[in-house]
Amino acid sequence: APSSSGGGAAVPKLAGYALTLVGQSCCALGQPHLVNTPASLAAAWFPVSERDLAATIAFLGTILGDALGEALSPVVFDLAHGSIGLSTTAAIAALCAVDLVPAVACGAWARARFLPDDSFAVDKQQQPPRDVVVVARRGDDDQEEEETTGGGGGSSGDSPGDRVNDDADADDWGCGLGGLVVSWRDAIRAEPRHVTQLAVVFGVGLGVFNALLSLAAQWLRPCGYDDDAVGFMTATFVVVGIPAAALVGASLDASRAYRPAIKALLTLDLVAVIGLLCAARRGAEGALYATFAALGAGIVATSAALMEAAVEVTHPAPPDVSTGLLFSAGNVLSIPVTFAFQGLLGAQHGRCRPLTAIFSRGDPFAAPVALFTLSTVVVCFAITLTYRGPYRRLEAERRAAASASATEDDDDDPRRGS
Repeated sequence: APSSSGGGAAVPKLAGYALTLVGQSCCALGQPHLVNTPASLAAAWFPVSERDLAATIAFLGTILGDALGEALSPVVFDLAHGSIGLSTTAAIAALCAVDLVPAVACGAWARARFLPDDSFAVDKQQQPPRDVVVVARRGDDDQEEEETTGGGGGSSGDSPGDRVNDDADADDWGCGLGGLVVSWRDAIRAEPRHVTQLAVVFGVGLGVFNALLSLAAQWLRPCGYDDDAVGFMTATFVVVGIPAAALVGASLDASRAYRPAIKALLTLDLVAVIGLLCAARRGAEGALYATFAALGAGIVATSAALMEAAVEVTHPAPPDVSTGLLFSAGNVLSIPVTFAFQGLLGAQHGRCRPLTAIFSRGDPFAAPVALFTLSTVVVCFAITLTYRGPYRRLEAERRAAASASATEDDDDDPRRGS
């Protein structure tokens, strides 16, 4: 064991901790390629009537995977370390190997299903199986040129497979880090106020979500709930949130009412947060389960709706640009929110402090964690009430569809041949 003075024996531990941070950073570098994909995948491979639901389900896969990882990782580690008798290092390696199997299998399936055999050649048989509307940005004046592929509406003789991959994505939005910066700049410049509103709400909401799930055990332990009980409560958050978000995605496919949906969901979030903060007391296990479930239904569904609203307001930017912008804001804002949550937990000195303690004790700072959490959600709710973002993608698709219909009518007009 290392000495209390921090001798040389502590160096291997410090190196192991640094190696752990490096490994987590490498995982984090690959994560954006996955979390930014759902909106683009849904836009390319699903018809408009199924697009929102498809994007929501793909987004929910990330949340479900996180939940399964949180639940199964301790089980696998305990099995390898306790039952089999592996060392701590070997048990962690075994856990990584177990995680690697589904990752490689799913990656290979996605590669075979959605990408052509030759990544540098267009395979017409593996193009998105629907008509695609491409709106390309031309010039600095943001003039839009609309092209409709499929259905006989195009003006050229190219097949849908030839025209589906318009060069706008490469030429207008760029590649690499420089292209990403330009893409974000153009996406924000289109609707700066509305994009900022969505990024702040999504970012702060993701920060509260991460802080609650990461520090729930520390927050509720002084109230008499052990780690297992808190684990089941947070699992309820995910189990209820996934089907609720799927229902919201299906309703958005039918209504396209992104603005009202976001406001209604933020209202649910606010009510659920107030209920959860009041239920964080001794002997209220049933209320905690109910409020965790309600908050899961609200926050997960809200995240999916915000991503679709961001795609609308930043069009004609590719969907992965707007999604990446939201998640970047979320990851950046999650850091101060989580540290603030952790610091305020320390300020409570291990005492159970529900929101009601503010009124029972007559001290507005009697429950700093509850007060901070409520304040952040109230700010998000207030921002949402002023959101008036346009539906740029829907309008572009309607205009393109009307143009295609007019072209078909002209082609069918017998007077054109006389």
